[in-house]
Amino acid sequence: MKYILISIFLIIIFSQNVFTQKSIEYSLYDSVNILQDTVISKEVPECINYIEVFNKIEWPNQVDGWGYVYAACLIDTNGNVESLLELKGVEIFYEAVKKVIYLLKFKPGKINNHSVKYTGIVPFKFIIY
Repeated sequence: MKYILISIFLIIIFSQNVFTQKSIEYSLYDSVNILQDTVISKEVPECINYIEVFNKIEWPNQVDGWGYVYAACLIDTNGNVESLLELKGVEIFYEAVKKVIYLLKFKPGKINNHSVKYTGIVPFKFIIY
């Protein structure tokens, strides 16, 4: 009998909470009036001097073969490489990429015509025979 009374008591308490909840409207923006004339536009960074920088790479002499190195880097609002975040690919070429990655120049990325920082991935293809 004790368990039946406790279960009835709990059902009454939880059912009241369910019925008193109100639906919440979620919207992406705080005010619709602010965004009526706003158009969201994005421009991703574009590398300006990739070929010149690629020609400056010091290739390892002891390696024959090919491979890719993908360099994830943070591009600042001026279009310069601010920091090297991660390297993926053939490890023998990592040092060569680390020496030249900060020489890359980009057309800065923009959102709504304001320059912003972007994280970009720059591929380097190595072929040595």
